[in-house]
Amino acid sequence: MRSRAERVERTELEIPTGRFIEIRVGPSCRVFHVHEHTLRASSTFFDAAMSNGWKESRERVVNLPKDDPDVFAKYVFWIYRNQLATRTTYDNWDYEDKPEYMTLAELFVLGEKLQDASFKNDVVDAITKKRRLEGHQICWAPIGFLSRYLYKNTVSGSAIRFAGPMIRVDVGPDRKAFFVHEQLLRNVSRFFDAVTRNDWKESTERVVPLPVDDPDVFSLFVGWLYNCKFSTKNDVGGAEGNREYVMLAKLYVLGDKLQATGFKHSVIDAILGKTVAPLQPTNHHWHPLGSVIRYLYESTPPASPARCLLVDLYVYHGQGNWLTTHATDEDVTRDFLLDLSVALRDGRSRSDSAIDPKELAKSGQYHE
Repeated sequence: MRSRAERVERTELEIPTGRFIEIRVGPSCRVFHVHEHTLRASSTFFDAAMSNGWKESRERVVNLPKDDPDVFAKYVFWIYRNQLATRTTYDNWDYEDKPEYMTLAELFVLGEKLQDASFKNDVVDAITKKRRLEGHQICWAPIGFLSRYLYKNTVSGSAIRFAGPMIRVDVGPDRKAFFVHEQLLRNVSRFFDAVTRNDWKESTERVVPLPVDDPDVFSLFVGWLYNCKFSTKNDVGGAEGNREYVMLAKLYVLGDKLQATGFKHSVIDAILGKTVAPLQPTNHHWHPLGSVIRYLYESTPPASPARCLLVDLYVYHGQGNWLTTHATDEDVTRDFLLDLSVALRDGRSRSDSAIDPKELAKSGQYHE
């Protein structure tokens, strides 16, 4: 396959020749004829489809029934012209710029499907270079439906999720600096979306201070932002296992502060994952104890899903020594004992499989 530089030179200086491929796009099968060599030089998808004796190679027809013909037409334009059919200045942000961003998002998703790295790079460049008429950088702000579209149609680690500038977050009393892609933060956190969207000090200086937060906890949050997962040791019990539950509790509280609902859901799922994972070699299960109760009850509001999960775990799986041997008087807060007593008085018990937290979680019981 020829390099991007080779392809650029060829399309600017030569008239494409050679055989065509017929591409039928969308439910109505809109037909495009594109030079085979030009297409295969850019797209790994088309290169594979037209090799190895596949049906598409024999019939010289490729069907893309689920794709948008108008979006594909822009891809064909780029194939031959080495430029995107988009504009960079607008007279009216509300009516012209938003659809343009959506088009660029659709082009990037198409580029991922067609495995065309050069095309995707050009789309990302177009996004980051777009400016409003008055000259202020848009900074690629796919809010609402646009964010949902991109995250639904791209994989974790996709470049489009990281398009645009970064902001600095200073965490803890020593102001440990974290540099994070702005849009990635705004997509998951209403807190960061608010402080970076308006003419607040944080927005203009591009620095967000979190002086009372723990850098180690925030570091795990940043890791989740980029990897969409936690590194938990599900098969560890005892003091080490409980320390990990404490860390997960701190992550949940951070998610509450940052108004990051999806992140909190992931933390809840990680807690549940630890409770159902058997320890080796005993095959026993380890649940959150003592200091986990105190921390969550001191740091979350009444009726918090995290509190509800703790109570249900103690109702369904709990043993007396969880409260006597594995917890101090300070750990077992009054509010927790009240919630636990109410749950037991309501008739919930471990004999009722309907209140098994593992089963309740399947219906989103502990998600907001």
